[in-house]
Amino acid sequence: MFISIHIPKTAGTSLGYLFDYGSGRRIMYDYKDDYSNALMDDPVYWRRHKPFIERQFDFIHGHFFYEKYAEVFPDALYVSCLRHPVDRIISQYNHMLGEKNHNDWMYRAMIENKMDPVDFAQVDTVHNAQALHLRGRAIEDYDFIFISEWLEKSFNAFKVRYHFRRADPYMPGTEANGKIPKMNTRKVGFEITQAMKEKIFAIAREDVEIYRRGSQYCERLIHEILVRA
Repeated sequence: MFISIHIPKTAGTSLGYLFDYGSGRRIMYDYKDDYSNALMDDPVYWRRHKPFIERQFDFIHGHFFYEKYAEVFPDALYVSCLRHPVDRIISQYNHMLGEKNHNDWMYRAMIENKMDPVDFAQVDTVHNAQALHLRGRAIEDYDFIFISEWLEKSFNAFKVRYHFRRADPYMPGTEANGKIPKMNTRKVGFEITQAMKEKIFAIAREDVEIYRRGSQYCERLIHEILVRA
C-alpha cells in the first residue's frame, strides 16, 4: 500500500487522480480543509481496522503529515511530490486569494492584514510546508519523490518501478496521449516582482533545502529506473 502525502500546491490533485484511476478506485482520500486530520487521532482504532484498510485500498492520499501513518503502517510505501518553494508559496497565495473562503482563518488573515505574498510566506506552516509534511523521515528514505516541475518524467519512473498502469481518460492512446492533466489550478492577477521572489526564497530556506535534496534524489531515481534500464 502507498501512503501519498499531498503537500498543498505540489500537483497532488493530479497525482491523486492518476492513482485513483490506475488502482481501479482503490484509494482512500484523507482530506480536511482545517487540517484537523493531519495527525493520528485514535491509533487504537486505526490498528484495529488496519487489515481491512490494507485489503480494500492500494493508496491513502491526502493532506496529512508523514507522522500520521508512520507507526500504524510502517511497511507501506511512502511517496510525495515537491515543488520549488517560491512557486509553491505564490501558487498557494493565489489559490487562497481566488477561492475567497471566509471560513478559512488564513484567508481572513490575508484580507484583514492586507498580506502580500512576502507577508504570506512568513506564516508558519507556509514557508516550511514541505518540511512540515515530511518531517520524521529523511527525504532520501522516502520510497519515491516526485518533482512537480518534472512530473511526467518522474511519474514515468514511478510507473516502471512499481509496474503501475494508467487507466485514466488522459492515458497514452487517448487524444491527450498521456499528458498529465493540470488540476486545481487558479490564476489571479497579482503581480509578483523579482524582489518579492528573492525575499520569499530567503524566508523559505528550510523548504529550499528539502527541495534541493529531493530534486537530487528524484533525479537519481529517474536515472536508475529509466536511463540505466
